[in-house]
Amino acid sequence: MRLLLLGCTGLVGRELVPALLSAGHQLTLVSRRSRSGVAWTRDLTLDWVQQDPSSASSWTAGPAAP
Repeated sequence: MRLLLLGCTGLVGRELVPALLSAGHQLTLVSRRSRSGVAWTRDLTLDWVQQDPSSASSWTAGPAAP
């Protein structure tokens, strides 16, 4: 299953994300933090979107983020 997760870089996400990946799910994480700022995600295969979900400007149409 493909899942979009918001705010999974803290205490809960540190356990939840690896468990979901080991169960075979494809994950995309949305976080205000950069991926390099979340050390435990470096070796995981997942998509990362750095945006602030609470800011309306984050969701306006525009060029896709790398």
